[in-house]
Amino acid sequence: MELKRPAVEDWRDALVAGDTNSFLLLVRNYLGAVKTPYNKHELVSRLEAFMQAPENAAAIIGFLSDDELAVVAAVELLGPSAPTALVELFAYRMKPETLDAVVASLVDRLVLFRCPAADYALAVAPPLRDAALAVVDFGRFFETVPAKTAPEPAWLTGDLICTVFSFLFHGRKQFRKNGLLTKKAQEALVALAPELVHSQMPQLETRYSDVMECFRNTGVIEGVEDPSVNADAFGAVFDRADTGLVFEFAAARHCEVSEDGSSRSFVVDAKLLRNVFEAIPSEVTFGGMGLWRYVKYVATSCGCGQLTDFIVDLLVRFGFVHATKQGYSKPSGDASDAKRSAKTPKAKKADAAPRATPTVIVDGSHVVKVLPEADDDARRFVAVAARPERRDVVLSAIVDRDSAFDAFDAGIGADTLSRRLAELSGGPLPQSLLFSFESWEKEYQSVRLYFGFTIVAKGPSAMAMEHSPAMKRLDVRKLGDGIYFVATDARADIESALVKAGLRLPSRVTGATPGSRVRVRKAAHPKALDPASCRAVLEAKPGKARPNDGDRRIAALHRALKKLDRKDWELRELEARINKKIVLNEAQLKVADFPSVGRLEAGSLDFLGKARVAEDAIASGGAELDIQYKPKGGDVIRVLVVPVELRKETEGLVLVARISGTDKGIEIPISAVSKIRRLRKGFFGDRRHEQH
Repeated sequence: MELKRPAVEDWRDALVAGDTNSFLLLVRNYLGAVKTPYNKHELVSRLEAFMQAPENAAAIIGFLSDDELAVVAAVELLGPSAPTALVELFAYRMKPETLDAVVASLVDRLVLFRCPAADYALAVAPPLRDAALAVVDFGRFFETVPAKTAPEPAWLTGDLICTVFSFLFHGRKQFRKNGLLTKKAQEALVALAPELVHSQMPQLETRYSDVMECFRNTGVIEGVEDPSVNADAFGAVFDRADTGLVFEFAAARHCEVSEDGSSRSFVVDAKLLRNVFEAIPSEVTFGGMGLWRYVKYVATSCGCGQLTDFIVDLLVRFGFVHATKQGYSKPSGDASDAKRSAKTPKAKKADAAPRATPTVIVDGSHVVKVLPEADDDARRFVAVAARPERRDVVLSAIVDRDSAFDAFDAGIGADTLSRRLAELSGGPLPQSLLFSFESWEKEYQSVRLYFGFTIVAKGPSAMAMEHSPAMKRLDVRKLGDGIYFVATDARADIESALVKAGLRLPSRVTGATPGSRVRVRKAAHPKALDPASCRAVLEAKPGKARPNDGDRRIAALHRALKKLDRKDWELRELEARINKKIVLNEAQLKVADFPSVGRLEAGSLDFLGKARVAEDAIASGGAELDIQYKPKGGDVIRVLVVPVELRKETEGLVLVARISGTDKGIEIPISAVSKIRRLRKGFFGDRRHEQH
């Protein structure tokens, strides 16, 4: 997935708009002395040309270490990155302070820059992007190796979900008052679905509790005390699950519930979970942090990088990805049951032709057997129509009076039961079952309990209401002479329809109102994703070998430095630049410039240098100073301070400062300082020091 990358204009603007002293120091490091007056845009053009010169680009890339290349890969894959994102990516590879040093070095060497257009997040410098990416091995960044063995399929399947729902839906007195299943019910459920108990976890935990939590969070299990099973909620989840029932249920494991329980929102979108799952190849194994990094990359490509932790948890928790001794692997082929979990389009006509291949078998003893090739649409219907009794390669469920009454409660009539079972089985049903459905429905309808609004209308008003198109759209049912029922809790809709029928609003008769259903509010859909384009990153190999002459180049520069006729402190500055890999060739040593602003360190005998280091730190906006000094009659003290001002006193210059991290002030005579060092602006420090 191609993410938006900063353009070269963003890089140029960042240099032009940046702090002038820092910019000039950067230019002098590479190009030498800067003549005044100068034009920033012209200097940026010269710097860009210097970086893109093949020999200089090769030298910069040749100096990159494995850790530095990994950081470059991360920033390129995720787009402009905040410090916290990089800390997460390298949590088990580098300590924050080590990462701080790596990133600071990459910024100094113009490999990375802070992009103003991306809130000053780190990005790969466009002039060096092609050269840097040509030597990056993204597979190494994701810690991938060829998969040795295919792991077992994911344990969460559409078959399991429909089986558990059917067991709960057709059960009687299964829940305790605290909302948990009774011990007997737990044992019966595990016997029906043994995969709920992992072989390495003999206790009824984790998988079982995860599935039950999914059923609660989707609203299928309603209430805490004396809970009930809501078939409508299960149907709603299924109807939304165009990306797969298993992903919809898995995503429901992490959700937020409002205090009144009336609204639930998924933190993880099922589409995002499926996007990531499909982008993970089964041919490789991810080691260490590799899986987390890859999920971060894919989720970021979908615009949902902040959900990485949730996605990784769900992938491993439900068996979409397995943790092995070698790392994390995904089942190959269709082993995940993902394809069978996709919803099959329903027949549009009631008299649609039977399926060419039967997916269920209905025998004369009213036993329904669900074949392995059945899709989740068929499994869902059987789950409502029949009570599960045994489950192995096929699911055996019984159709009896109780299961039929449960189906009637869910709004499925005898005609629908007969038609759909005949359609799924590919042939006519036993006459005994058809007769039973008809007689059970008559018995069921002999007593009715309605939830909604009852309307009493007589004479002309009744005639007007019965012939009104507005009332017909509300599905008004006539219960008796002048008595009508509307199955809705939207009173305003009823009143509006009555007015459209030409009737006055009726007097209101108060009464008990039904409890509202749990509403499931989904998260925003992730961006469209091409899984193949994400997988291509793992297969990409470096376009060319990285230059392996960094150590040899540094040694040659040190030899050249010894031949220069420079002041001692200038030689030390140049030596530091070489060690920091910002000197690429001997020509830079010859034209090296040392401005009055920019020195980072000075010793005890260099009084003027110590004062300049302090002045530069104050001018930079409060950069920290690492100072070693010896007060009169005392031992050497080392302290980290934020300088405030240099004050002239009779005994000489005195540095007025604040001890770093506190409000405590301190005064240090410059003459007492044995060593002073200005610390570079910290990558993870106050953003006031990081941005210009």
